[in-house]
Amino acid sequence: MIFIQKYNKQHHRDLFHFLERCLPESDRILEWNGRHKIYHNIDEYFEYFWCMFDGNEMIGTVALKKISREQCELKSLYLLEKYHKMGFGFQKGCLPI
Repeated sequence: MIFIQKYNKQHHRDLFHFLERCLPESDRILEWNGRHKIYHNIDEYFEYFWCMFDGNEMIGTVALKKISREQCELKSLYLLEKYHKMGFGFQKGCLPI
């Protein structure tokens, strides 16, 4: 079953494993001590952070970073390649739990 859940510290290990799989799929280099160090402290960097799961497996992420009172930036929009073109960007009824 596919579901979306707000990130919590229990997801930390799953998030790291997910990023280690997902980023290379799209020819990106994972830089834990560089541009991806933000994932060491989700609560400090992002206003909201959600994780998508297929059962117990994390398959995607999306986050919002607050820029100002009226503006935010969409960040960390990742999905494992095998889940691409399945309509999850338009999925009805797949609400965060």
